[in-house]
Amino acid sequence: MRRSGARYFSTVSVAPEERRRPDGSVLETPERISASSSWGRLDARRRARHNLPVPEAWLVPRRPSPVVNEAVCSAHSSCTKEVTCNCFSISDGELQEVGVGIYPSVSLLNHACRPNCVMVFEGRTLLLRAVRDIQPLEELTISYTDMMRPSKERRKRLQEQYYFLCQCEYCTSTDTDSDMLSGPEEAWMSLQHHIPQIELLQSEQKWEQILTEFQALARSCADTVPDRNIYLLRLLDLALDSCINLAQWDRALEFGTRTLQPYRLYYPDPHPARAIQLMRVGKLQHLLGRLAEARDTLGQAYDVMKVTHGSEHALTNQLRRMREEIEAEMGSA
Repeated sequence: MRRSGARYFSTVSVAPEERRRPDGSVLETPERISASSSWGRLDARRRARHNLPVPEAWLVPRRPSPVVNEAVCSAHSSCTKEVTCNCFSISDGELQEVGVGIYPSVSLLNHACRPNCVMVFEGRTLLLRAVRDIQPLEELTISYTDMMRPSKERRKRLQEQYYFLCQCEYCTSTDTDSDMLSGPEEAWMSLQHHIPQIELLQSEQKWEQILTEFQALARSCADTVPDRNIYLLRLLDLALDSCINLAQWDRALEFGTRTLQPYRLYYPDPHPARAIQLMRVGKLQHLLGRLAEARDTLGQAYDVMKVTHGSEHALTNQLRRMREEIEAEMGSA
């Protein structure tokens, strides 16, 4: 499976602004991946053992052959586990999943619930970015799972998909969970119970129904469950998306603004999710003519995105142009 004893360490000090290969060397030109793929390709561990080159590749699953006996079934199951354990979700600029890919070299990076690196995509290129200073001989780490989950959910997901029990400080300490699970347990458990149903409505694009469900749930826990509760925060994100799709800009801004402090709390280091959330709120402020607020919010997004994406990333350039437009509008007002 993944991480079979291989680990990556930095050989030099790394500043957050620098883009790095897993071996710690500065990456001047983004490494590209080919469009080739095969279920029969040697996995990264075997290639490393035999010192063979490993091309980065898209994962394009082929329909498996009919199972003819138990041995074939077992081999197919093992192959599926290898792929599931080593693949990465490819996301667009808004962090929406658009595909799945295999990046063998990055698959050797170990997990941390508070990692020192993040991964972002620019087209089909995966970029590994340092989000805080990394000292020589310090291991490079990424997070395999969503950091905005309580420790019990994170550990369960890691155990089921990656076959290890995380023992990091974030998982063994109750400090973060006390915020994520704040409020009366009976109240937030009701929110947790309804989230899968509302996410199904989202997949069906039933935006009005999502808002109706959200309003009922919000009334049931008003003044008892704070916005930093992880389940209310998830519902706020769903309500934000719904309002944007319904062009209800004022309500979208209200919900988006409520998410910013919890995002800062749960992403203490620069993180793409926080940059995107700030950018979404800044866009709404700009749309509603709240130029000074938009300039400040987009400025915060830019500061995070310079670290997580780099100053040359297409999304960072887009954010820079938005700020320039706002400055021009404010100057002509």
